[in-house]
Amino acid sequence: MPQEQEFTYHWYAFKVFYNKVFEIDKELTRNGIETYFPVVKSCKNEGDRKKEVVRPAISSLIFLRCTEKEVQNQQRELAGRVLLYTHVTNGERRPSPIDEEEMRIFKLVTSVEDIS
Repeated sequence: MPQEQEFTYHWYAFKVFYNKVFEIDKELTRNGIETYFPVVKSCKNEGDRKKEVVRPAISSLIFLRCTEKEVQNQQRELAGRVLLYTHVTNGERRPSPIDEEEMRIFKLVTSVEDIS
């Protein structure tokens, strides 16, 4: 692994199994990893009260910002609960970094409240 990539922060994506996005988010955050996943808020009637319900907008996806080495460590630590999106370069499977500008735009679009 080139020295530069070892310490460069990028966004990566995990596919999360069993709709455990909130659980995985807590664990990553506890490990000092920055995370992002868009949420949808809705109201649910419970008898005479309304309760706000928050759920992931994409039920099986969470983004994390860290180094390539850290994302590989998190993949091993969370084995069986997440799948790291990867690509093959020169016959070697590597984590697929997400372009910083693309992630910034995605976060901007998915964080806008519904104005309808």
